[in-house]
Amino acid sequence: MTSGCPERFDPAFFYCIARCNAGPRLRTGRLLEGAACDIIRFRAPAELDGWLEKLEDNR
Repeated sequence: MTSGCPERFDPAFFYCIARCNAGPRLRTGRLLEGAACDIIRFRAPAELDGWLEKLEDNR
């Protein structure tokens, strides 16, 4: 932390960040399972770039 910064390490916040993929992400996935549309999950920015290029090529 920089000098004069009022923020301090908070174990509860760290725990929340560390478990981000375990709780909300799994619940969101379950909510979307029965969706009537295609769901695309990008795991890296390069995957998104490739998908966008394909869209441009199909125009």
